[in-house]
Amino acid sequence: MGGIGSTRWGEHDRKTTVEECQALRVSSFRGFEHRVGWLCWRSGTRSLYRMGPDDRSVFLALPSTTGTRPDVLIVPLTVSYPHFGGTRWWFRCPVCRRRVAVLYRPPRVKQLACRHCHDLTYESAQLRRTRSGATISAWKAVGLL
Repeated sequence: MGGIGSTRWGEHDRKTTVEECQALRVSSFRGFEHRVGWLCWRSGTRSLYRMGPDDRSVFLALPSTTGTRPDVLIVPLTVSYPHFGGTRWWFRCPVCRRRVAVLYRPPRVKQLACRHCHDLTYESAQLRRTRSGATISAWKAVGLL
């Protein structure tokens, strides 16, 4: 029990990270002063957007994941009014209806959703938390190990 090879860690799949996904940030719309415009993705591609007629949704023409026609998605919007004044815009996740500032689109997935719905993690959470050789050498030098 507990010998070499007794673990199942070699069999589990690595989670997709938010850094691997296209991220749509509500701040990229700059207060929604423009009714129609272009969004620039980190990958260099661009997407056309248009505000809905009631200012409670945004229509996005995203680069296609399967063919040549763009994927058209409707993303609901909501607004909050902080106690210190002003207006803060949010997306409503199309899947769970959470109020979020960022929606993600993993590789080879058509749907935009929050990181909880896509079961995404951060790259920093995937790093091994082991002590480096330099740290161990320093501890040995001062007599801690």
